[in-house]
Amino acid sequence: MGKMPFRLCLLLFLISLILLKASAAQIFTEDVQFNGSNGDYPYAGLIQGLDGNFYGTTEFGGKVGGKIIEADAYSEVLSLYAFSGADGQDPTSPLVQLPDGSFYGTTAYGGQYSWGTVFRSYERTKLQVLHSFNFTDGGSPNSGLLLGRDGKLYGTTTSGGNPSCTMNSGCGTVFRMTTDGKLTTLHMFNGTDGANPYLGSLIQAWDGNFYGTTIAGGTGPECQVDGGCGTIFKLTPKGVFTTLYNFCSQPGCADGSEPTAGLTLGPRGYFYGTTLLGASGYGTIFRMSPDGEVQTMVTFDGFDGFQPTGGLTLATDGKLYGTAYNGGTNNCYPLNVCGTVYQITPNGGFKLLHEFDLSDGAAPVGNLLQATTGVLYGTTAKGGWLRGQCSLRSGCGTIFALDMGIGPFVRALSNFGEVGSTVLILGSSLSNATAVSFNSVSAQFKVVSDTEIKCIVPRGVSNGVISVTVGNQTLKSDLPFIVIPKSKK
Repeated sequence: MGKMPFRLCLLLFLISLILLKASAAQIFTEDVQFNGSNGDYPYAGLIQGLDGNFYGTTEFGGKVGGKIIEADAYSEVLSLYAFSGADGQDPTSPLVQLPDGSFYGTTAYGGQYSWGTVFRSYERTKLQVLHSFNFTDGGSPNSGLLLGRDGKLYGTTTSGGNPSCTMNSGCGTVFRMTTDGKLTTLHMFNGTDGANPYLGSLIQAWDGNFYGTTIAGGTGPECQVDGGCGTIFKLTPKGVFTTLYNFCSQPGCADGSEPTAGLTLGPRGYFYGTTLLGASGYGTIFRMSPDGEVQTMVTFDGFDGFQPTGGLTLATDGKLYGTAYNGGTNNCYPLNVCGTVYQITPNGGFKLLHEFDLSDGAAPVGNLLQATTGVLYGTTAKGGWLRGQCSLRSGCGTIFALDMGIGPFVRALSNFGEVGSTVLILGSSLSNATAVSFNSVSAQFKVVSDTEIKCIVPRGVSNGVISVTVGNQTLKSDLPFIVIPKSKK
């Protein structure tokens, strides 16, 4: 009996250490509250720039609608550009930064024909309209752009295109564009093969093909929605289009319905994604094998999330992270929507990480960003600042951080290139870098700043991870670098 108190104290002490470690490994922080003047309704996620700061767009704010914004690690937000309508309106997609430092993006509306634009933002506050959609070549590009391995930009439009498709103002298109604005329409959806690709940007998989989703269209036999329940598609670099999967192909739509986000490439060549609805009515997380077989990994129940509008982010700890626009147990009056942040393992293990309560944000839409510090960052379209004009929208939105205790890494601005080409590497605390290698082959490099290294792809290298030695630490790249033969670029 005399030993029991000591053992009990020891047990309680160990439990407290475990709880302390667990809490330290998962820290949620609200970093920014938008107030209208610095932006309003950040629909899209953020990207990390060469200078280490975060860049993105807000759908509202400004005189007409939408801004390009910059945020730093000190919770400061700058409005870099306010759209006027003639140059675009209502950006709902993330930006992409090219090696020259300029940003490219889309607006859902505005431009010469009011059907949206593709733009280039440069020298921080300047903007050039590269293309105005005219509905015939597409309309309302809600998704972001992808820099392909051929150096061209790829994207989708939600509307326009095929004149025989009248549902939802046209079925939408897939396009390719040079960086100086020459646009080529690669595919026009016809409804049967998919319709209305929405928020999800295209991805280019290891096989070189492009993959994406449509929120409508397809031929799912269980679909009860007029116009179809959505698809997954593939497009080769030469423009050969294939519908890989029709949602609501399983009894009761157990496989999900209406994917609004794009796909994420995971381990072993699997694709991961989300659907807005499904058998439960709350949405799903799915996995597609390389041969096109779709498996439902998670069916949301509302308490753990509802309507996962955004896609998934594969972090360097090997887990996937995402958000749900609605759901959770908090009542965000008067919205009645709050939203959640969650984690899922590649095999389907689900963990709820955070439930928004309006004061720290609500209604997250865009994908999460893992910064090179290891910390995850995201945006909420509502919540936060509840005064002035923001009170009319139930808040103008927030930027939040989620620290899961993941270590730092480096990221190539483009994870592909030819031998002899210049590659920019992003990171933090890079000033004291002493070595850079591509798949264990040493490379010439120059430290540009604390957040950027410029290096040359060495001869004799093959596809593999980039390593940067800083002091006694070796930082690995989040993605393998792909060496492109000159004859195929």
